[in-house]
Amino acid sequence: MHMSRLHLLEGISGIGKTSLPKALARALGTDCVVIEVQAGWRDRHDLIGHYNTFEKRFDESEFLQAIYRAQTPRFRHRPYFIVLDEMNLSRPEQYFSVFLSKLENNDGKPIQLAPTGLGRQPNWMVGGKAIHLPDNIWFVGTTNQDESTLEFADKTYNRSFVLELPAVRPWVPRLAAHAAQPYSVTALDQAFRGARKTHAEAGTKAREFVKSLRNDLYEFG
Repeated sequence: MHMSRLHLLEGISGIGKTSLPKALARALGTDCVVIEVQAGWRDRHDLIGHYNTFEKRFDESEFLQAIYRAQTPRFRHRPYFIVLDEMNLSRPEQYFSVFLSKLENNDGKPIQLAPTGLGRQPNWMVGGKAIHLPDNIWFVGTTNQDESTLEFADKTYNRSFVLELPAVRPWVPRLAAHAAQPYSVTALDQAFRGARKTHAEAGTKAREFVKSLRNDLYEFG
């Protein structure tokens, strides 16, 4: 989770790509929303919803509702997961472009939803017409590699952490379920900092190894 706020889970169908973030959310005592990406998506309006100029209201999507919910008092101090199921059925560089830019450089500016205020303003919206991308959201994209899907562009790979799930699901013993205590974003950040300090030497060796492969990794064309 410390590597990126966008994770791409790759693997064969049925291996558990969608179940994994849902299980992690339960373990952390938080929520996980699954959004099913459609093959016809072309721009951000397919993802977040549309502004109805005739009725002067915004028809929000489940994705936008999840971003709003992550900022409410119940979740704003907890990690919050949004899964884009079968993310590469359409090109995320098009429908997810605004969020890719925010993940690279979040300038703190809200995302514009409508040209004017939407009447009665929801508490966590800006001016009734925009919304922030909070720091407690992690996006997870599940991907399949077959004739129905598209290749990711470098823009997406450069902003994500890619995890390829094994072709055979490892056996995990079933444990008794228990109520999970909520895990805060602050506690996660402290754990990340502690891990960086504990494994500083290993991290330095890994970076030096990657640097040694620099000439081999370049693409000429």
